[in-house]
Amino acid sequence: MEIKKIYLLAYLFLVSQFVTAQNCAMPLITSKDVILSHKGFVINYDKSTKNARWVAYTLIGKELQTKIKRNNNFMSDPFYPQSASNKDYVKSGYDKGHLFPAGSACDSTVMRESFYFTNISPQIPSFNRGVWNKIEQKVRGWAMEYDTLYVITGCVVDSLSTKIGNQVAVPSYFYKLILVYTSKVKKAIVFYLKNEKADTNNISDYVMSVKQLENILKVDFCVSISDSIENKIESNVDKQKWKW
Repeated sequence: MEIKKIYLLAYLFLVSQFVTAQNCAMPLITSKDVILSHKGFVINYDKSTKNARWVAYTLIGKELQTKIKRNNNFMSDPFYPQSASNKDYVKSGYDKGHLFPAGSACDSTVMRESFYFTNISPQIPSFNRGVWNKIEQKVRGWAMEYDTLYVITGCVVDSLSTKIGNQVAVPSYFYKLILVYTSKVKKAIVFYLKNEKADTNNISDYVMSVKQLENILKVDFCVSISDSIENKIESNVDKQKWKW
């Protein structure tokens, strides 16, 4: 039993090192996390809420130039088939909202993966098709500008969260953390907004710093970055340094 435990811990350590190397914005991965690593993104899945805690991915501008045909084929994740299903959304009044956007898929494999239910959360229709979609488009634009972006998209399930279908929690909030980390530019920005019809489509109104998000979630992001640089990136966000 001890040997199996040692092997498990070693495996988790290697997985943690691999995925954080892929995305330097990621938080620490622990042995309690359900990590699902796909070609296009990495998911930290919460079995109790049937939502992803977060989805981490890297956007490369030149890979977004090719438009991939959207298939709209929602399906169970082969790595975790116990997730939500289409039945949970029938007559629920909620959209199947993407965390990794289908519009950011760089090939047909990643497009298919984006429709796994582990990458889907219940969203208010006007939220999903409105301000959330606008943020996704803006992030793709930034990827074209900066070449490479490290992104963490997640949701917040709390005591106010309702449930649909077979105990699928409806997140109260969604967030998207975007990190630019090159030799010349090191900066980050966070969008944090309630899962409701937006009062405004001016997405800059939903901006906060990484540090503010960490205080809300009690999660430490960008763990693979040195503390001095991390603190500088996370402490403040200057909207004027981002193209709107």
